[in-house]
Amino acid sequence: MPVKKGDFILLDFIATIKDSGEVFDTTIEERAKEAGIFREDQIYEPMLVVVGQHWLLDAVEEALVGMSEGETKVIEIPPERAFGPRDPNKVRLIPLRRLRRYGIEPEVGKTIEYEGQIGTILWVGSGRVQVDFNHHLAGKTLVYELTVRKIVEELSDKLFYLFKKWLAQPIEQSDVQIVIEEDSATLQLSPKVYNIPDLQRRKIGFVKDVLRLIPDLNEIRFLEVHKRPESRSKQV
Repeated sequence: MPVKKGDFILLDFIATIKDSGEVFDTTIEERAKEAGIFREDQIYEPMLVVVGQHWLLDAVEEALVGMSEGETKVIEIPPERAFGPRDPNKVRLIPLRRLRRYGIEPEVGKTIEYEGQIGTILWVGSGRVQVDFNHHLAGKTLVYELTVRKIVEELSDKLFYLFKKWLAQPIEQSDVQIVIEEDSATLQLSPKVYNIPDLQRRKIGFVKDVLRLIPDLNEIRFLEVHKRPESRSKQV
């Protein structure tokens, strides 16, 4: 079946800048390492996308509609449909002493946050610093290679992948046992999941997404089972 709006899919992608061929984002570990953008704190695997939820660029999600499981497609996205054209008015000169007042020691190429905006330092003079507050991909035509690895159809699988997205941790399906009864779902979590930082906030976000994205469910329960450790030695 082709992908349609509202479908849960697992997607691999490689995103590049057309003019330079530079890879700036990917779900594939090997390509990230080749491009020099690998991060230890990032999970490299097919990502969950609910088509039409604007989790990716609109042009990417529109291209997914009609694709089949296992299909690969390459699309080109102009700046107007990506991160917009480059605005010269967003390149500013800022007094050096003002940046230092904010605790910023300017260096060319450094990304900074200044007055609530993210910018890149272009050059540093004796008393002034030029900062570009455009998005670093503004004005760029992008190329995305998209591969639909799986169209997720089972309700329990949708719950697992959505929960995993919220946890942002490398868990397995054995870490979350899911039981569905009519319009209710119970998730029994393994001890491995208990120790994930900020778990309560993540669970709340997950529940909100479930109730918004899966109309067949009206109730979500979490079950934690704690057992007495078995004795390491038996008394004689």
